[in-house]
Amino acid sequence: MSTGLSEQKLERQLIENIHHEPLSDLEKAQAIKKLMEIRGWSEVLVSSTLGISRIQIQRLLSLVEAPKEVKQLVEEEKLPPSIAGEIVYQLHLRTFIV
Repeated sequence: MSTGLSEQKLERQLIENIHHEPLSDLEKAQAIKKLMEIRGWSEVLVSSTLGISRIQIQRLLSLVEAPKEVKQLVEEEKLPPSIAGEIVYQLHLRTFIV
């Protein structure tokens, strides 16, 4: 199978999984990030293709960058993904300020 066909198949699977499978927010985030890497898509293009708001895409993608401890709390449903995203945002701000 050529690389183009395998990428298209993976793209279809990722899109179907995001919409139809009961994925956790972290699993959705990883699928979206993979889709962006494979196709070179921006957050705007992913948002319009998947029908998910750009803000939601940004929040999900922030989970990928979250520290392991934060990811675990989200997976255990002890921390809402929106708060996890804010934590990641604050951590990034701190790195620019210091």
